[in-house]
Amino acid sequence: MKTNLFKQLLTAIPFVITGFVNAQKFPLTVGVSSTNTTCENYNDGSITLTVYGGVQPYTYLWSNGATSQSVVNLSPGFYDVMVRDANTAISITVEIRNTSNINIQGSITNASTFGADDGGIDVQLSGISGNFNFNWISTNGNYVNNGALDQVNLHAGTYTLTVVNENGCESSESFLVEQPNPVLNPHNAISNDFVGHEFNVKGLIYPNPSNGALNFKSMEEVNSIDIYNLEGNLVKKLYSIEGNIDAIDLDKGTYKAMIQTIDGKITTDTIIVK
Repeated sequence: MKTNLFKQLLTAIPFVITGFVNAQKFPLTVGVSSTNTTCENYNDGSITLTVYGGVQPYTYLWSNGATSQSVVNLSPGFYDVMVRDANTAISITVEIRNTSNINIQGSITNASTFGADDGGIDVQLSGISGNFNFNWISTNGNYVNNGALDQVNLHAGTYTLTVVNENGCESSESFLVEQPNPVLNPHNAISNDFVGHEFNVKGLIYPNPSNGALNFKSMEEVNSIDIYNLEGNLVKKLYSIEGNIDAIDLDKGTYKAMIQTIDGKITTDTIIVK
């Protein structure tokens, strides 16, 4: 009877011991779950750690100063974290990426002559799939066709394209369509004759001569003012200006101002900087 009882005790002991396993037999292990940003340059990424093994409690130290198990509101980039238990430390680096990165490029055709409307922009998009919307705006008036991605029949000016994908992410790119300088005859540079005679020329630029700032006033909406020296070289360009013109950076001398209205009429005036 004693022998049988002793055998029964020996048989039961291993099962009791296995219920008290030393936690240090399981090494500290860290799992990572991350969410990338939804749009380019957004800061809605996140990282969550799953830690087990080792000897609790666990502590966390992130490269951005956080001490929590999860971090949120992250921009694209690399984030380092050190996880410690009572005996061990593990360092991990996690990358947060842009989920959407819309890339806009374009081939530009400049206007063939001064004032021509034969410029164009051929657009190439990458990093986008599915449906998307786009919108064109211009500093040169209403010379864009918002029903077309590629643009033709453009005057000189700056054109900005904004693309929005199906997730609401957007990206913008600006394109400069240029034009040649007009052919100016220095002997005829001092002139106040307008191409469109209905344009009121009186008091257009004043005071004149000037030692610095000038005032500009027009009876029609003006698209641009190009200021040339008497050699026919463009020295200053202004868009949609009304009121004060800061000509302080012009050297002393006589300049030709070519004013183009929003509907394409062109006039000239003279600026004298003393």
